Amino acid sequence: MNIIVPTSDADLIAKVRAHLRSSATDGVERRFTPGMVERRAAADGKPGGFRGYAAVFNSKSENFGSDDYPYFEVIDAGFFDNVLNDDIRCLFNHDQNLILGRSKAGKGTCRVSQDATGLGYDCEASEISYARDLGISIDRGDVTQSSFAFRITDDGDRLVVENGIVTRTLKKGGCARLYDVSPVTYPAYAATEVALRELRGLRKPTQPTFNPNATVIRARELDLASAE
Repeated sequence: MNIIVPTSDADLIAKVRAHLRSSATDGVERRFTPGMVERRAAADGKPGGFRGYAAVFNSKSENFGSDDYPYFEVIDAGFFDNVLNDDIRCLFNHDQNLILGRSKAGKGTCRVSQDATGLGYDCEASEISYARDLGISIDRGDVTQSSFAFRITDDGDRLVVENGIVTRTLKKGGCARLYDVSPVTYPAYAATEVALRELRGLRKPTQPTFNPNATVIRARELDLASAE
């Protein structure tokens, strides 16, 4: 039986801060979120593009900590206010060798936007083999998550302890740099979406219109975690 030793609020916050430092690479953090996915074949037979929400606002994450320091995250609306014109890639699984599109100063083969729901991305179709293969994986239901890689400002978050549980809020305007958005294999948040869409729709400058409340159970990930 695990015996949880009471810890002060300051100690809990210190543990979370230490966890954040150790889990980030050169200050870059990554967050993963599951969601429903759909495929709509293009009328001309060409592969469709990708669109989805890489982050959803005001959605509580899964526990990023442990039994002795439960730790959750919430993203405030407007967290990405200052970074939408960054040089942002759309990658598969955050792999720089698997680039699906790029947004630079708001232009390019991937459009990144922010609305009341969250951080949306809209990537053009590609004939590159791995992009076509990813479309097949989405169609099969093998890939159903999105993610984003980011860095926060010095005061870009706040940590609050309530009943021994730490909640970290990523504050409005607190993102210092947005590196990439990615369809991914494994999740960490409980609400986001990625979809494969037909080529015709890619020409329309519309915002993603998904249902952010759909969730996917992480059975495979939990099986792997329990086996470690």
